[in-house]
Amino acid sequence: MIHSQNQKVGVVIAPVSIGTTEVTGTIDTLDADYVTIDTVLATGATTVTLEIAVAYGDTTSAFTNIPVFTSGTATGNFSAPNAAATPQIVRIGIDKRNYPYRYFRVGVTNSSARITAVKADLSRQSNGVTDATSAGAAALVLG
Repeated sequence: MIHSQNQKVGVVIAPVSIGTTEVTGTIDTLDADYVTIDTVLATGATTVTLEIAVAYGDTTSAFTNIPVFTSGTATGNFSAPNAAATPQIVRIGIDKRNYPYRYFRVGVTNSSARITAVKADLSRQSNGVTDATSAGAAALVLG
């Protein structure tokens, strides 16, 4: 099977207006080798800043932030883009050989409200993706 077809997708945070109150979503990465997290940002004034924090955990109740996958000015953090006149995507790729945890939590805040959504692709699923349910989709169309 082509690995791009051996992938599960999931909505981590559905499109919603996110402001200064953090909105979080959890990803169960069971059987995946790689996780790609896409944060999709609507247009906004260039003064609107974004903060993203990705954390890991062995359970869904306790998480530890991963500095390299957290935006900000602390050592090891990345710089997230300010809002722009066109929609933006911030992509984070995680190799689970380096972070062998089952759960990841994504937290997002904006300095002013703007529509934001987060999705995750879980690739190289060891259990295989054979139908819409195992792909995490409402429908699976392969050609």
